Amino acid sequence: MGKQKGRASSSGMAASLVPHAQGAVPTVGFGGYHGAVRVEPAAPSDPDAPIRLTPDVDGEVLQNLKRLGRKDPTTKLKALSALSTLFGQKPGEEVVQIVPQWAFEYKRLLLDYNREVRRATHEAMSSLITAVKKGIAPHLKSLMGPWWFSQFDPAPEVAQAARRLA
Repeated sequence: MGKQKGRASSSGMAASLVPHAQGAVPTVGFGGYHGAVRVEPAAPSDPDAPIRLTPDVDGEVLQNLKRLGRKDPTTKLKALSALSTLFGQKPGEEVVQIVPQWAFEYKRLLLDYNREVRRATHEAMSSLITAVKKGIAPHLKSLMGPWWFSQFDPAPEVAQAARRLA
C-alpha cells in the first residue's frame, strides 16, 4: 500500500555525517548567530567579527552594549541614550576599547525597522566620535558604507541625523 523505505532515519546517522573539526566553533543558527548575538568565529581575521573586550572596560558600558541586541525598540533606545551619555563622560582612552564592538552593533542597528532606533544610533555615534577622535580611524573602512547609505534613509529625521555626522 505505501512506499517502503530502505532504512529508518536516525539522528545518530545524521550526526555522524556532520564534519567535526577539533578546536572549531560549532555552527549555531544561520550565519553564525544565536538569537541576536553573534557567535565567535573560528578565524579572527574576519573584519566583521566581534572583538573580545578587555576586562578593564566599564561594566555599565558592557551592559548597555548587550542591551542593544534585544528585540524591543524601547530597550535599544534606553541603551543608546545611556551609551551616548557614557561616551561623553568617559575619557577617550576607555571609549576607544569598545569601538570594534560598537562598529558591529552600529551596522546592525542601522538596519532596524524602528526609525527612532536608527536616529538614536547616529546620535550615539556622534558622541563616540567626539570622545574617541582619531581613535576611530582604524574602523572607518567598515563604518563608512553604512553611514553613507543612512544619509539617504526614507525617514527624514534619520537622514538628517546621519548628515550631522559629516
